[in-house]
Amino acid sequence: MEQIKEAISNLIPQTDKMGAIQFVRQHRLESFVSDRFDGDFTEELQIDLYNIKKLNEDKLAFLKRVHSRQGIKPLVIKGFTAFYLTGNTALLRKSKDVDVFAQDPSEFVRILLEDGFNEIKSPNPHEYSMLTKDSIEIDLHRHFPIASYPRDLGQRELNKELTTNEPLQFVNYLDYDSIIHHTVELPDCLIPTVTMSALIACINIFNDYVTGFAKAPSMKLIEVIEVIELIDHQNFNRGVFAQLVNLYGAQDAVSFTNYITQELFGMELVYMDGLRTYSKYPQIFFWQFNTWFIPERIQDITVTDKLDPIFRVMDSSKAKVSCHARNVYSNKSIKYPLLGIEKNNGGESPEIEMEVLMKDILSVTVHVNTDSDIDDDVIHIQIGKFRKTLTRNKFAYFSRDVVKYDRTDRGYAVEFKISQEDIPDLMSNHYDHIILFVEHHLERHVSSNFYFIDIVYQC
Repeated sequence: MEQIKEAISNLIPQTDKMGAIQFVRQHRLESFVSDRFDGDFTEELQIDLYNIKKLNEDKLAFLKRVHSRQGIKPLVIKGFTAFYLTGNTALLRKSKDVDVFAQDPSEFVRILLEDGFNEIKSPNPHEYSMLTKDSIEIDLHRHFPIASYPRDLGQRELNKELTTNEPLQFVNYLDYDSIIHHTVELPDCLIPTVTMSALIACINIFNDYVTGFAKAPSMKLIEVIEVIELIDHQNFNRGVFAQLVNLYGAQDAVSFTNYITQELFGMELVYMDGLRTYSKYPQIFFWQFNTWFIPERIQDITVTDKLDPIFRVMDSSKAKVSCHARNVYSNKSIKYPLLGIEKNNGGESPEIEMEVLMKDILSVTVHVNTDSDIDDDVIHIQIGKFRKTLTRNKFAYFSRDVVKYDRTDRGYAVEFKISQEDIPDLMSNHYDHIILFVEHHLERHVSSNFYFIDIVYQC
């Protein structure tokens, strides 16, 4: 643990304590570093720790209520499980949602609706439903997918833009039936054993990383620390772990987690036969075109929330945002261009415009000029702390005070309304980065478009 603490201390920003506090919160390290700060920041962290403990108590009260009234012990994964398995208070972390499997999902939903929960149908195929009440958010899973690199990745030259013949694979999944045989009982719920929890943690870390291009950081450091603690625990069974890895095809997940613990903490997690190792671990860049992104340094993608490492290797547009007039940039304009990478399987990308204006908030409106509705399109944006992905199925999740969708006479428009608190660098330094992704579907044609924008605030 001391080796990990020293490594974390070196990763925490040293410039100012508020930056350090934000880093700690972002990586869910409040309990892990609670004795590191003094003065006013100790008080601030103590408030965080109180809220974390209160949220944990709320979750336990919910589970107790379901168990006492219905005789049901839900199967809970991730979240607080590492804390209860190891007894290590440093692993009690902020986690608003409760990831749950149920033997009878429809009956479980009925019980929660009767208890006053509100249901939102999840747009994610691996989730059965999402339910909320007060401080509790329940993610009810159908299954837990296991990602793997394509088989021909190892034969490819690892350059900036890597294309494989095969797509990112989801080779298998864990579900209630596969996890239930590897659980331990708490008073009001079931949780996976130390060994199964370690496997789930490796899978989760790799899934988040490999699909996390343009999502900085692409993982939380507390999750890596949890894996280390679980594998180092006396109840961890290396033989069973190896069997589970091979049974469910999770070799790449374990290989990557080994790699990240070596790079960040100088530690190898677990050695086992059959793990493919890579000189670099790419992230999926264009899903539709099997194109990958190779980060220069793994720390740049997994630790920092800055987009600078991506912009160092990508052609970017220069854009200005004003409080006086709307500025418009287009992928079809020579004078005011949107620069990036466009991929198409036929035809060409539609005209895509980005309109920016600063008032009390930053307004970024994406216009897609097309004959169709949003249908199967995907719009993703990241600037500062603001990161949103919009599809037709996700309309219900967003308030129109944050994301507004409208049909226009030339297609459709999506306006993202970004608070000043979410863009501290743009407000204080008058400079930041935007990553914009637009995937457009029209009949059998698909265009995937990444745009990289250096934005300057002038008022």
